[in-house]
Amino acid sequence: MSLLYDLSKDLNDPDIDELLLYFDRTYVNGTYKRTTIQLNGLSLWRSSPIFPPYLWNVHNATKKKNTGRTNNISEGFNNKFKTLVRTQHPNIWMFIEALQKSNSMAINKLLKIKTGTVFLTKINKYER
Repeated sequence: MSLLYDLSKDLNDPDIDELLLYFDRTYVNGTYKRTTIQLNGLSLWRSSPIFPPYLWNVHNATKKKNTGRTNNISEGFNNKFKTLVRTQHPNIWMFIEALQKSNSMAINKLLKIKTGTVFLTKINKYER
């Protein structure tokens, strides 16, 4: 089937609203909390998202010449993540499963570093 068909099938899933709300809170708008109730209306306070758009949005980077959108560290992560996904066009649930595996691997590595089982190696910086 087509990508559009797969996307429409995923968007009709009742659990997608919860996922979209999570994405909005975590990556776009943050959360809103009521602070006070006033006579003329409701007052809300907004907390910033955990990962605001300036951290992950590359729109401005693509407009500038000679500005890369990624670096070696993110390319390395992308290659490792691609092996976790195991398909060119995963659906949203396969993608989430790969994110969970990646998170679990990162936590395990941090625990090994903390306990001294694994040591970090010094990375020499590339100079031009």
